[in-house]
Amino acid sequence: MRPDPQRFVETLLPALREAAALARSLEGRVENRPKAGESTPAKAALTRADFAAQEAILQPLLQHFPGVALEAEEDTQSARLFPAQGDVRVVVDPIDGTLRSYLQAIVIMLTIPFGYVGAVFGHWILDFQMSFLSTIGVMACAGVVVNDSLVLVTFMNRMRDEGAGILEAAQLAGGRRFRPIMLTSLTTFAGLLPVMLESSAQAQFVKPMAISLGFGVGVATAFTLLMIPAAMVIVDDGKRFWQRLKQDVLALAFGAERV
Repeated sequence: MRPDPQRFVETLLPALREAAALARSLEGRVENRPKAGESTPAKAALTRADFAAQEAILQPLLQHFPGVALEAEEDTQSARLFPAQGDVRVVVDPIDGTLRSYLQAIVIMLTIPFGYVGAVFGHWILDFQMSFLSTIGVMACAGVVVNDSLVLVTFMNRMRDEGAGILEAAQLAGGRRFRPIMLTSLTTFAGLLPVMLESSAQAQFVKPMAISLGFGVGVATAFTLLMIPAAMVIVDDGKRFWQRLKQDVLALAFGAERV
């Protein structure tokens, strides 16, 4: 019988969300100063929780869905029990466990176009033509700005878990994550500056990539610090509006009082 991937995913998602909630609750509350090669108590606890979840969930799923191939982020003992090939291949998506929803993933990716804007601006300032290596630099820039956005979003989620409102979480994220994000961007730009200003013939080949990455990170970082908290507030407002709208529709349809 052909396995049902939808049923497989629905069975697996609760454990993934529970593990992500455990990670967020332990973050910042357990001392995290290990020596080289040593694991922290939080990491050891999460590892044990991960193994326990896989033993409790993946093995029964393997028995009920023998034709399913699993692609997970970590190649653990339980994950290796699944066949490499199958009628259906299930990919465990880490975004849904790390973030609250796919809307947050979209919010994180909002700053990627501004990296391209910064790359074009940098080529215009330095009077350089865009090339294929410029595109490579833009793709590298996307990775940096997505990481900065992820830092802000995960910090806001943690503040919400601790009882902060959405506006307070946005203000705290912008203030407390400002320094690490700016340091990342400034050190990236400073490291690429000698390449961008180099006039030798050997450097001309890599200069477009350095310009795209350096200026793209600089411009996108400014928009990240301003736009990501605001976008998260807008998403939260939209969710609350949608909930109120559904309650109003149900009240009109069934005559129930709005909660």
